[in-house]
Amino acid sequence: MTWVDLSSAFGYGTKLTSTQMQNLRDNITALANGDSGAPAIKEAAVDTGAITEGKIGASAVSQAKLKTSTHEQSTTESVWTEKILTYAEYGFACRIKYVGGSGTADFKRSDDTDSTSAGTSYTGESVHIKAAGGATTAYVIYRYISSSGEVFWIWILRNKVTKKIISADIASDHCSFGLPDPSLRPHPFGNSYDSDKHEIILVNPDQEELETMYARKGERDLLETILSDYEIDESIEKEWPKIPVTLRIKNDDWFERYITKTPVDIEKDIIPKLDYVLCKSLKLKNG
Repeated sequence: MTWVDLSSAFGYGTKLTSTQMQNLRDNITALANGDSGAPAIKEAAVDTGAITEGKIGASAVSQAKLKTSTHEQSTTESVWTEKILTYAEYGFACRIKYVGGSGTADFKRSDDTDSTSAGTSYTGESVHIKAAGGATTAYVIYRYISSSGEVFWIWILRNKVTKKIISADIASDHCSFGLPDPSLRPHPFGNSYDSDKHEIILVNPDQEELETMYARKGERDLLETILSDYEIDESIEKEWPKIPVTLRIKNDDWFERYITKTPVDIEKDIIPKLDYVLCKSLKLKNG
């Protein structure tokens, strides 16, 4: 639609003809479409600077800006098994289910027969789960506040002799997330790991591999998909991750930051290699 110049049609005391009125309506469409002869619409100035914390008011930080992820764990053990909450203080509530067999998945916050003694500093929290019944796997999933995502971590605990998978743990943050030192939590299995009986497998899938896993999961959780559809590729040795990952969020108390006028910051470092951990990859079963 061609733009019609009506600048001479609006003299004082003049009346628009029906044709001019139609042209006026059509000009609105021509302007929106940028048709021939229509004046250009001037774009508003855009601030191309980085979005800093100072540009976002505290009241403007909504749930959509809160970065969360999930941490999933499993066990096939029929006795209470300690599971470390690898997200430290950054977690929300958890959910539990079982897959296979005719048993149940049981969960409790603490082990009454094995109490934890605290020192002069706060200690981390753990939970206990078990898969009661034959051929049953118990799954527990937590949502937590994340600031990482540089490396995805799949940890597998299995029997050294039979190669049966006992427990597994997946998250987009290393299991020491929230702690000042990775050596305080080098793997997610806590006291469940016995070097005489068990071996620990670490898998760090790349983005393409993760996209395939997510595409396969459907209504299942990701860990269930991994344990059901994949197996460890024993023929391939992988390297330990060598890039810095987020360890913890500094100054994570909003009100303290507000009072002290200190910015949010994160601490990153390369996770030290564990010589007793086998770095592998996964492959599809019967693939």
